[in-house]
Amino acid sequence: MGQIYLYFVLFPNALIASALKPDDFGHYMTGNKDRHATGQQKIFFELDFEVVKNDGKFNFVGIEEVFEKEPGKKSEYIATFNVLSNLNIFSFLSMYLATKNGQVLELKEGQFLDKQEDNELYLYQQLAPDVSLIASRLRFISHLESFTNKKIKRFGFPKMILTELVLNGLGKDPLNADIKSLPYSAPDNLRACLQDLKNSPADVKTKGIDGKVGDIHWRTINNGFIVGSGDGYIYYPFPSIIQLEVEFYSWWRHAKSE
Repeated sequence: MGQIYLYFVLFPNALIASALKPDDFGHYMTGNKDRHATGQQKIFFELDFEVVKNDGKFNFVGIEEVFEKEPGKKSEYIATFNVLSNLNIFSFLSMYLATKNGQVLELKEGQFLDKQEDNELYLYQQLAPDVSLIASRLRFISHLESFTNKKIKRFGFPKMILTELVLNGLGKDPLNADIKSLPYSAPDNLRACLQDLKNSPADVKTKGIDGKVGDIHWRTINNGFIVGSGDGYIYYPFPSIIQLEVEFYSWWRHAKSE
């Protein structure tokens, strides 16, 4: 039997054991029969199998036998409920972004550097445990803390996964800034929600953006991804446009059109 990999997959959240390496797993999970087909975007993390197993939060009894008895088996679901809250952040290895045609980009953990613009407003895509689009007055880490610190928010989450999305001029002037260059659905609704937050009392820090949250437009990702809470987190930097064009073009040429 070969190596068993362990992945945490988003949309829907699931802990999955697999015989596939990350690149092959991403291709497999997007639902493609070939890399020219159109499937579903996928975001997933490789986890340290031994760390998660030894934590004792999930049932791995018999998992090796499952793959031994079925040599061609690609994956086995371990859990689909409360997965993120029961994962130790020290078990997270690399993060992976898979395009609809199965191209996979690896993001490695990096040091968080606050490179955000000095805007009045920011836009965050919360990816887990809930999926929601949030307008916020708070900078990246402060926003994370506001949703994971129960002293601030009574019904906060133990951990979150989120990314910041590009707003361009809307972060300073949502009423008049040009929105045509941004690919978001319902742009008028986005503008109205941002303006409403801007006009709200200073103690109102966030506002949910109404409407269905669809696929992520990869080209709108700003400042990477964060996993964890205000007490401890892992940061995955997103490559710059120059890096995407030069180092990761095979992924980027597909991703930038989604």
